[in-house]
Amino acid sequence: MDVEYVDTIILLEDERPEDYLGVFANYGGEVTREFHLINAVAVRMPEDQLYKLEGYDFIRKVEMDGEVKALKTEPANAYAGFGSGQWDMDNINAPQAWE
Repeated sequence: MDVEYVDTIILLEDERPEDYLGVFANYGGEVTREFHLINAVAVRMPEDQLYKLEGYDFIRKVEMDGEVKALKTEPANAYAGFGSGQWDMDNINAPQAWE
């Protein structure tokens, strides 16, 4: 039987055991990257083992990893400069904020 592996992003709680990375290895997972700024790890692990992570208090959320693309958008009058159009300083009440 072939094992289906999936790439996940696992968001972590601030409080967690010192050996928390070993939990993923216990279920056949491999930590491929650590994200210290968002308190998360990327883990590649067997899909049929994911449900076993539910009982751990230090795991806040498990999401499937994947490619995300931003749509190309431009504001109205994008090339009109800062004095006119959507980003006009008067239009967003910037002068009042500076007072």
